[in-house]
Amino acid sequence: MILAAGLLSAALCVPTLRQAFIYTRHGARAPFVQFPKDRGLWNCGQEELISPMTRNDEIQRPSPGAALVYDVSNTLRGTCYVGQLTHVGLRENEALGARWFERYSLLTGLVGESFNPEEIRLRSTDIPRVKQSLTAQLRGMYGSSLSMSKDAPFVHVPEKDKDPLADQSACTGFSKNQAYLYKKMSPIISEYSDRLRQVVDALGYVSEEEDTEYDTWAKVWDNLITRTWLGMALPRQITRQDVLIGGRVADLTAQMMYCNDNPEVSLIFTRARIGPYLTELLDLIGSSERLHITAAHDTTIMPLMAAFAGRGWDCSWPPYASHIELQIWQDGDIALVRLYYQNHMVVPVGCETTVNCRLEAFLEALRMVAVPYEEWNVACEASIDELI
Repeated sequence: MILAAGLLSAALCVPTLRQAFIYTRHGARAPFVQFPKDRGLWNCGQEELISPMTRNDEIQRPSPGAALVYDVSNTLRGTCYVGQLTHVGLRENEALGARWFERYSLLTGLVGESFNPEEIRLRSTDIPRVKQSLTAQLRGMYGSSLSMSKDAPFVHVPEKDKDPLADQSACTGFSKNQAYLYKKMSPIISEYSDRLRQVVDALGYVSEEEDTEYDTWAKVWDNLITRTWLGMALPRQITRQDVLIGGRVADLTAQMMYCNDNPEVSLIFTRARIGPYLTELLDLIGSSERLHITAAHDTTIMPLMAAFAGRGWDCSWPPYASHIELQIWQDGDIALVRLYYQNHMVVPVGCETTVNCRLEAFLEALRMVAVPYEEWNVACEASIDELI
């Protein structure tokens, strides 16, 4: 009797998952630039996904092909539009959806095994490849049982130029700080200058007049890393080493912006990039929806990890379909936070352990980064000029 009572007591003390927030980068896409001497064919496949969309709280009923709103005048050789989600990207997100179903429906019972809008809140930026990625995740979770054409799930899709997860055009100070940072990076990446000239010559690419070496590397690497993701051959005279160099430059950018030796620099970038969204998140923690899935970008994942984990993550450029899981657990009277990046546990800010991080300590740290939307312009004007 005593043993049984002890086991029952222990069972009652097992923490239970109360809420989860998932953030994903879109899946593998076509590049933004194709170079004159590049004769490769970009094939994205002809499969259509219909994205559920809303704007200004009005549900837009999807229609066939609604997700494929790309600039048809700007195509690559083959079947891809510039920036289009590829068949690889679709499969990546379906796999993520299957993972969410297993973890949050089957294993923890956080949500039911069929879609329930009272349990799940969906959010996406107003970018076709991102909305398609979210739709693929839903298909991975629920398969054909979830209709995309009738009673489509409600998805929160803010207007692009007003969404801190999508666009920085309203935050001019952010661009100024980026330009200053790239200038500071120039001496570091100059060791690759000779090779960069050889690469752009081999590709027949002429940089924009205002482009820095960083800008050129970014455009080259975007093309090359996308090729490797899709299993395509590299252009003639381009090597795997060139892909790695481009990756180093990208990782350096992530480190300088969001894991800087001076924490004030990273705070300025993070507040300007996602500060208003963090204010939104603080209101959503404890809301009635148990599972929140937000589809966004690499430029979203990095500042979110800076806000959630400080410098306690790998501080590298996020790959396609990278993802964050922020979980809220209840252990008796104590609310706890667990944080996963790329399926690995990370210590949340305000805490010293991965498992026993108190929610209030985490929220206190998060409030230091959050910015009310009406104060976004103020946060954007903070300068890093005297800090590095």
